[in-house]
Amino acid sequence: MRERILALLPLNVNFFRPPASGFGLRVTNMLSFFFNRFSKTVLLMEIAGFSLMAIDFALTARRGPSPSLVLILMVLLLYAFIRYCASRRWYKGVPRYSGIELQFKKAMVPTSYTMALTGLLFLAWPSAIWPGIALLFLAVVAHVNVILLYLRNKDTDPTPVNYFTSGKFLEHDAKHAHQK
Repeated sequence: MRERILALLPLNVNFFRPPASGFGLRVTNMLSFFFNRFSKTVLLMEIAGFSLMAIDFALTARRGPSPSLVLILMVLLLYAFIRYCASRRWYKGVPRYSGIELQFKKAMVPTSYTMALTGLLFLAWPSAIWPGIALLFLAVVAHVNVILLYLRNKDTDPTPVNYFTSGKFLEHDAKHAHQK
């Protein structure tokens, strides 16, 4: 049945294996190169974004107080909070990037690209619009981080981290079923 449905699609779309041409494989590799949370490209964009925003801040501060200076400072503060969330170990005794740590690491991808693009655009065309747009994007990411931290602190359930997503409950159910 699955093969008949896939044959009706206008393109050779197969979600279970790459197409014979290899084009899908190249696209997947390219996407993981640019957007994988562990990619060196994301780290490079983060370093470039922070550096460009620091340069923007220094150049704007030299001209005196302005709305752009305040917006850039707010963007840098939101970045510092998002980076802190991604860097801190939130769970002891479990592998790194378990639970909310993985979500915080994933949040660094749009944060890095937003900072780099904003820093570059502000250097080319100094305007309060660029840090204002970046502030909106980073405020959403920071807000999600705050919600995750709130829910983590509010949670009193003794279930281990990643109990359901890692499949540990299946092992427990299987052992329990064999004991009966």
